[in-house]
Amino acid sequence: MDIKDGRSWAVLGNAYLSCYFTKDQSSTSMRLAMSAYSNAMKDPVASSDPDLHYNSAMAHVYLDQYEQALSGFRMAHRLDPSWPQAQEKVTQLPRMLSSIQDIIDSRGRLKPRVYKSMMEGFAQRRVKDLAPTLVAATLTAEARASPSPRFV
Repeated sequence: MDIKDGRSWAVLGNAYLSCYFTKDQSSTSMRLAMSAYSNAMKDPVASSDPDLHYNSAMAHVYLDQYEQALSGFRMAHRLDPSWPQAQEKVTQLPRMLSSIQDIIDSRGRLKPRVYKSMMEGFAQRRVKDLAPTLVAATLTAEARASPSPRFV
């Protein structure tokens, strides 16, 4: 890999991003993807590629870095105005964030009595304490759903 070639860095970033989603979902994979994208942006040729900005923006979304994500989607759209997915993300992301804020502001549109009961339940038993119960239930459900393996 040529360390000054932005396209190589972009491909490496995509590989780490794919690894994040398909293999381990570790923060290391995401950090490496973001580092590779950052190096790719330093190359004037690569930085004019809308795919680079779009993919980097998608990574920013998963890192909850919405301002950077929106900036990346806007740049991808600016570089290729005929690309509908980039434009969709430019309009979808603010709508999604607005919806989340509305839900937070309205406490999930729960009635006050239900909200209070739910919060008291959380206070009495931390969600972390439920983990063994949830894991056991999930494993039982998976065992029922999947057929037994066949060996030939």
